[in-house]
Amino acid sequence: MKRILSFIAFFVFSAGVLQAQNTLSAYSIKETPEGILVELQFTGGIPEYKHFTLSNPPRIVIDLINVSYGLGEKLFVVGRGGIERMRGAQFQRDPVPVARVVLDVDGFRTYTVAQSEGKLTILVGGVTQEPYRTETQEPQKTYTEPAKPSEKPKAEAYKLELGEKYFYSSRGKKDPFRPEAMEGEEELLNVSEAKLLGVIRSEEGDVALLQDRRGVGYVLKEGDRVRNGRVVKIESDRVIFATVDFGFTRRIELKLAEEKK
Repeated sequence: MKRILSFIAFFVFSAGVLQAQNTLSAYSIKETPEGILVELQFTGGIPEYKHFTLSNPPRIVIDLINVSYGLGEKLFVVGRGGIERMRGAQFQRDPVPVARVVLDVDGFRTYTVAQSEGKLTILVGGVTQEPYRTETQEPQKTYTEPAKPSEKPKAEAYKLELGEKYFYSSRGKKDPFRPEAMEGEEELLNVSEAKLLGVIRSEEGDVALLQDRRGVGYVLKEGDRVRNGRVVKIESDRVIFATVDFGFTRRIELKLAEEKK
């Protein structure tokens, strides 16, 4: 009986913790006279947040402290007002959950982060002549729980402040800003930035040779995963993909260049 009561108490306590945890549950993207407005909505109110920019390529990064990532997709194609894509994932799980939202922009653009009607808003404006400030020192990669009043805070080599901007070249090394949950997703081919190099025909099944804009090669067969979709069909001179953007399935076809046929 004691074990049963202990289990019930633990279950009730755990359920309370889960219900109290804040979750990024919805988003919206709107066009305004001032620019593109991205709104983030949460189950437990606006959380503590920190934001910064990266210069190569230009990105606006928003970290949501003590928040679980609850959006179904991890990549959303925007293609408006200078925002090419919005990406999101669970950047950190322990000791404090941190959800990260990244806006891939087409250049150095002005932006403001504010709170409005229970939502966190990011307004991306016009192109600025002043590039994003760059830093050679990497920012703090892990958020930690705040020290209790009775405990002496641990010394930190560097503290991430609100609105700070950083530059980090990930060429040839792992990008420290890539969220844990997006590690596998980042390795998938982005079809919108790829080209078809060739098709190998065989009895075991056709294989497509592709290359992304970085020059990284991919060997794919029918049914293989790509960013937000899969390979549907491989023909002698083309590859057909099905991807999902904003809940809609889109058919993408990559053809061999004439000189490659």
